[in-house]
Amino acid sequence: MLIIAVNLISCDSIKKATEPEDIGMYAFELLKTLSQTTKSDYVNSFLTIEEIRVLGKNEVVVTDSDTRNELTSMPKEEWVEDIEDDYNELKQDGGENGIKWAEIEYLDFVYEMDNEGGIKVCEGELFFKYKEDSYSVDLAAIFDGTEYKLVELDYLEMQ
Repeated sequence: MLIIAVNLISCDSIKKATEPEDIGMYAFELLKTLSQTTKSDYVNSFLTIEEIRVLGKNEVVVTDSDTRNELTSMPKEEWVEDIEDDYNELKQDGGENGIKWAEIEYLDFVYEMDNEGGIKVCEGELFFKYKEDSYSVDLAAIFDGTEYKLVELDYLEMQ
């Protein structure tokens, strides 16, 4: 029971990325479970289309009206398809490199903050190690007013 409670508590703390640094660890934990994560669960780990539409109505968090319009009119199918494509690509590239995702080790998360289209964006590179090799993946997250939400995780590259 204690192990289950600790796992639940640690998962809850990973879900909240209140600082830009936190989103790197969130993405790392997502990668560690990639082998057993279904495509649907993977998609649900990102900002949802419903959250995007709510965000698009928030003039305080998204200050640019064109960006708000894009967010509120984004097709769900397009959003989900992009995330699914990245999932497939990460799994394929990981397989080609022989990566056992559960065995990767966190190295670093390097990021930059930007204000794109009137919204706070965190873009960076997550570095991890598998056996003797180092890898990186690109990621992007946006601030929804309370926390950073993952919007992109892609492009596995050996360092």
